[in-house]
Amino acid sequence: VSEKTERQEKILAFLKERGRVQVWQVKQVFPEVTKRTLRRDFEKMLGQGLIERVGERNATFYQLPSERGERREFNSLRTKTIQS
Repeated sequence: VSEKTERQEKILAFLKERGRVQVWQVKQVFPEVTKRTLRRDFEKMLGQGLIERVGERNATFYQLPSERGERREFNSLRTKTIQS
């Protein structure tokens, strides 16, 4: 089980405040950290399911997982159970 770093905890708190963010916005919060390192943090959190990525290239945003996605998973699981 991977633990979140203090920086990743702060990024998650920033996401809760802002809703969704781009790397350059997080860079303003952590001026001493390179964008490349921040992208690695985002990739790690994506892999852990803590956040989701929306968009591509310069229009890429990161946000907390949407409830809709979780409900969709739950509904498809429920449907499979009913059909069994």
